[in-house]
Amino acid sequence: MIFFLIVTASSLKDDKINNELSKLTLNEKIGQLFVIHPEAIDPDLSLVEVNSATVGLKELTHKMKSYYKRYPAGGFILFDKNLSGQDQLIKFNNDLHALGKIRPFIYVDEEGGKVARIANNKHFDVPRFDPMYLIAQKKDEKLAYEVGNTIGKYLSELGFDVNFAPDADVFYENGNSVIGYRAFSSNPEVAGNMAVQVLKGLEANNIKGCFKHFPGHGACTKDTHFDFGVVYKTWEEILNTDIIPFNKGIENNVPFIMVSHVNYPYVTNDELPASLSYTLLTEKLRNELNYQGLIITDGMSMGAIHKNYDDETAAVMAIKAGVDIILVPFAYEDAFNSLVRAVKKGEISEQRINESVYRILSLKLN
Repeated sequence: MIFFLIVTASSLKDDKINNELSKLTLNEKIGQLFVIHPEAIDPDLSLVEVNSATVGLKELTHKMKSYYKRYPAGGFILFDKNLSGQDQLIKFNNDLHALGKIRPFIYVDEEGGKVARIANNKHFDVPRFDPMYLIAQKKDEKLAYEVGNTIGKYLSELGFDVNFAPDADVFYENGNSVIGYRAFSSNPEVAGNMAVQVLKGLEANNIKGCFKHFPGHGACTKDTHFDFGVVYKTWEEILNTDIIPFNKGIENNVPFIMVSHVNYPYVTNDELPASLSYTLLTEKLRNELNYQGLIITDGMSMGAIHKNYDDETAAVMAIKAGVDIILVPFAYEDAFNSLVRAVKKGEISEQRINESVYRILSLKLN
């Protein structure tokens, strides 16, 4: 009798990911859980300078490469301060990609409208778009696809991997001015459909998109860049409104969902922001909504977190809550070391770290 071994593409991919995962040290695994400023690996800069909106590095130095070996990171996010032209940016991204065993991803916020690090930078000649709310007013989903396709094309040419877009929040007339017209619509069905089209346009150019800011930031009246925001809605209420666009993203395999620092006390029964909430991230997003992609926090140096938690505590809480990637902690080294200590003390299992790293490698080695 002859037996045939059926080897699927999926099983081969699993083997490849597990093989790469097994080669990583604990420190290298921990590093994969962070997206940081390039400035965070320059030992000559103070923490204030690292988190400054004006102190920006535009090239790698030998000191930065050396520091990265001790504190490797899974990715870098670039802002206006890092951009001075096409040639500079392409070289910078290429050099950042060359760091580490696992190629770091390069991230950017390029939604269109007022949040567009490239299009709103005088050193770049690329198409500019109206705020997404105005795009959606034309009631043509092809326009949303064209936004994603156009942005995806120039981001790909410049060497980026991930765009923190589209904004999948629902527009609220009396909501948060930080979101405002960044959201597509007050109709969650329209907001979700438009966001999916932007996602598809990005993906057509091999740029990975991200739905944000789960479980919804539109109804929050405070700016979490400065302090906590609170939304007094039940889970049933947001399932029928703010969650609808995220469900559409999940149905279309959105690779990243960014989590807000907004507290939903009627859902969690506590004062924790969504970014640190096991209830919202693991019980709701991961288990109930069956999201299989990567969960990333909003910036952890934002006031909502930085004013209320130290970096060590916040990093450990985020991973325990179900976060896969921590975005720009105020003090990267402190946050990194806190996770290493938590694993060595048994506070967080290495298996828990492996789960997130596996998801990350699944995307990076795709």
